[in-house]
Amino acid sequence: LLDRPAFPEPPEPPLPEGFLRPDPEERLELLGDEVPVDPEVIAAIDPDRIVGPFLRCRDVFVPEWRTFVDVPDITFRVTQDVDGDGTQEPIYSEGFFDVRWDEGGSVNVELVADDDANSIPTCDGLTPENVECETPSIESIGLLSTDSSLYDDSSGYARRINRPKPTGPSASRPDGTAPFAGTLQLHGCHRFEEASYYRVLYSYDGGAERPFTGHEWHVPAIGRDPVHVQPTGTDGWYPILDIPYLESYYDETLNDNPLLFPFWVLNWNTRGYRNGTYDVRLQLADSNMDPLSTSAAASSITVDNRAPNLDISRLDWAPWPESRSEPPEGWNDITESCPRIERPPGEDIGIRVTFRAWGEHFRSVRASAHGCGRNPTLIKPSSGGSSNSYSYWHQSTSNRSHKQTLVFKLPATYQQGVYRIRLRGVSRAFNPAGGGPGPSKDWEYDNDHIDSHLNRLISVSDA
Repeated sequence: LLDRPAFPEPPEPPLPEGFLRPDPEERLELLGDEVPVDPEVIAAIDPDRIVGPFLRCRDVFVPEWRTFVDVPDITFRVTQDVDGDGTQEPIYSEGFFDVRWDEGGSVNVELVADDDANSIPTCDGLTPENVECETPSIESIGLLSTDSSLYDDSSGYARRINRPKPTGPSASRPDGTAPFAGTLQLHGCHRFEEASYYRVLYSYDGGAERPFTGHEWHVPAIGRDPVHVQPTGTDGWYPILDIPYLESYYDETLNDNPLLFPFWVLNWNTRGYRNGTYDVRLQLADSNMDPLSTSAAASSITVDNRAPNLDISRLDWAPWPESRSEPPEGWNDITESCPRIERPPGEDIGIRVTFRAWGEHFRSVRASAHGCGRNPTLIKPSSGGSSNSYSYWHQSTSNRSHKQTLVFKLPATYQQGVYRIRLRGVSRAFNPAGGGPGPSKDWEYDNDHIDSHLNRLISVSDA
């Protein structure tokens, strides 16, 4: 396809007809004022020495299909961030041909991880092997156990996620106040002999207790279709998915409970609820849906799906010679909706940005400057190098906002064009469903589940 001329016939040069006349005076007469070129240049053109046409070079990618005689074998490679540096390291890579392409039937492949791999104690929620149920209770929120070392039951916060970073090189990080966000899978003890139904009750910020209603979800089962969990009636009662119920659901006899999450009691999409603290507890009922007298302790869960607020309150610029510590002529306010800078020829300039980030569960903020090919450099506060960004992390659980003024330097050699000031605010909120390192880090990690962004564009042109 590619091994052939682009033009079957040589194309004619894209020139006005007058250029092709051999007589210089005739060329000038025919072209007249059509071509705004010095007549002496036109007279010197020799049509017998034309080179061209010159075409713009483009890369054209054309797929070429080839037939493979063999079918590829299956090779496995497993990675994990074993040292917490954000980079995935291989923990299993045994080379090629783990499973031959012509292997007959189904094959069980056992992958043995390297010694430096991190183990996950609980990867599938609560199971009869890792929980002892004595009374109705909420035992985990997603994969996060309600164990007191991980979770503060009195406030509803997780302790170890997105903790504060106090100032000082040797300052240790105290317990944090990370709220929950998104959809929460509540797991608990609800399987008792006398109980056929259960429901989850909640009280919002100390108000009246009421049941969760209208929630549906699908519980995966081993070797079978998922079980569609739906409330019975309008009072929030759900059937307990024990073996008799599942035998009726699947219309077959079962020796064991096939549910992958047998203690899953609620799939709670917190986005449909107000932000705040909920006291949540389980209630059991008999086959007539009459509540049993067994009382259950409540667990507090604080939810917050709000992203931090961001604001740029002022933008200024000033000519800034290399030898000066401050601009000699003062600052020019460009806070208006379409900020413009007319840069003096050959002069460096400074761009000053005053911003604020805040929120009930504010965690951190990052401000950065971006440009045309090269980024402006942060000079105040000093970045100690050529960084184009500034970052701040909350220093205590009561630290809910941060205000700062930054100055970025834009050298005269940088191109004209549109430059951008970018803010990113992050909440302390997280979701324990399993998307982060959670159990493998003993729930001691930083997570940016909810964030917000603000951009301001600045036009820079040479005066």
